[in-house]
Amino acid sequence: MNRPLPAILLLATLTAACSSLPDKHTPGKVERLSPQAAANTAPAPKAPLTLEDISALHRNGASPAEILAKLRESGTQLRLTAADILVLNRYGVT
Repeated sequence: MNRPLPAILLLATLTAACSSLPDKHTPGKVERLSPQAAANTAPAPKAPLTLEDISALHRNGASPAEILAKLRESGTQLRLTAADILVLNRYGVT
Protein backbone atom coordinates (compact mmCIF):
# COMPACT_ATOMS: atom_id res chain seq x y z
CA MET A 1 0.00 0.00 0.00
CA ASN A 2 2.91 2.37 0.54
CA ARG A 3 4.15 2.13 -3.02
CA PRO A 4 1.42 4.15 -4.82
CA LEU A 5 1.49 6.94 -2.20
CA PRO A 6 4.64 8.74 -3.54
CA ALA A 7 3.32 8.56 -7.09
CA ILE A 8 -0.04 9.97 -6.01
CA LEU A 9 1.65 12.79 -4.07
CA LEU A 10 3.89 13.62 -7.04
CA LEU A 11 0.92 13.64 -9.41
CA ALA A 12 -1.08 15.87 -7.06
CA THR A 13 1.83 18.30 -6.69
CA LEU A 14 2.42 18.53 -10.43
CA THR A 15 -1.27 19.01 -11.13
CA ALA A 16 -1.51 21.81 -8.57
CA ALA A 17 1.64 23.51 -9.88
CA CYS A 18 0.49 23.40 -13.50
CA SER A 19 -3.04 24.57 -12.84
CA SER A 20 -2.20 27.70 -10.86
CA LEU A 21 -1.06 30.91 -12.50
CA PRO A 22 0.88 33.72 -10.87
CA ASP A 23 -1.13 36.75 -9.79
CA LYS A 24 0.77 39.04 -12.15
CA HIS A 25 -0.24 37.09 -15.24
CA THR A 26 -1.87 39.59 -17.55
CA PRO A 27 -1.90 39.48 -21.30
CA GLY A 28 0.69 41.79 -22.84
CA LYS A 29 -0.22 44.76 -24.95
CA VAL A 30 1.25 44.89 -28.44
CA GLU A 31 2.21 48.37 -29.50
CA ARG A 32 2.19 48.85 -33.24
CA LEU A 33 4.28 51.29 -35.24
CA SER A 34 2.48 54.00 -37.10
CA PRO A 35 2.65 53.66 -40.90
CA GLN A 36 5.00 56.66 -41.01
CA ALA A 37 7.35 55.17 -38.41
CA ALA A 38 7.32 51.83 -40.21
CA ALA A 39 8.19 53.55 -43.49
CA ASN A 40 11.12 55.31 -41.82
CA THR A 41 12.59 52.05 -40.50
CA ALA A 42 12.42 50.07 -43.74
CA PRO A 43 15.16 50.72 -46.28
CA ALA A 44 13.95 52.16 -49.55
CA PRO A 45 13.97 49.57 -52.31
CA LYS A 46 16.56 50.20 -54.98
CA ALA A 47 15.50 50.39 -58.59
CA PRO A 48 16.79 47.59 -60.80
CA LEU A 49 19.75 48.49 -62.99
CA THR A 50 19.25 48.87 -66.71
CA LEU A 51 21.72 48.05 -69.48
CA GLU A 52 22.50 51.77 -69.70
CA ASP A 53 23.25 51.87 -65.96
CA ILE A 54 25.63 48.95 -66.33
CA SER A 55 27.41 50.60 -69.25
CA ALA A 56 27.67 53.88 -67.31
CA LEU A 57 29.25 52.04 -64.36
CA HIS A 58 31.73 50.45 -66.77
CA ARG A 59 32.56 53.80 -68.42
CA ASN A 60 33.14 55.35 -65.00
CA GLY A 61 35.76 52.72 -64.23
CA ALA A 62 33.81 50.29 -62.05
CA SER A 63 35.34 46.84 -61.94
CA PRO A 64 33.28 43.78 -62.89
CA ALA A 65 33.13 42.82 -59.19
CA GLU A 66 31.74 46.26 -58.31
CA ILE A 67 29.15 46.05 -61.09
CA LEU A 68 28.09 42.59 -59.90
CA ALA A 69 27.82 43.92 -56.32
CA LYS A 70 25.54 46.74 -57.52
CA LEU A 71 23.40 44.23 -59.42
CA ARG A 72 23.03 42.12 -56.27
CA GLU A 73 22.33 45.12 -54.01
CA SER A 74 19.55 46.34 -56.27
CA GLY A 75 18.07 42.89 -56.75
CA THR A 76 18.40 43.21 -60.51
CA GLN A 77 17.81 39.99 -62.41
CA LEU A 78 18.49 40.40 -66.09
CA ARG A 79 17.45 37.86 -68.69
CA LEU A 80 19.80 38.91 -71.43
CA THR A 81 18.94 38.22 -75.02
CA ALA A 82 21.55 37.99 -77.74
CA ALA A 83 20.68 41.57 -78.72
CA ASP A 84 21.24 42.74 -75.11
CA ILE A 85 24.66 41.10 -75.05
CA LEU A 86 25.56 42.84 -78.31
CA VAL A 87 24.42 46.20 -76.89
CA LEU A 88 26.56 45.70 -73.79
CA ASN A 89 29.46 44.67 -76.00
CA ARG A 90 29.06 47.88 -78.03
CA TYR A 91 29.17 49.83 -74.75
CA GLY A 92 32.48 48.11 -73.99
CA VAL A 93 31.17 45.81 -71.26
CA THR A 94 32.71 42.36 -71.49
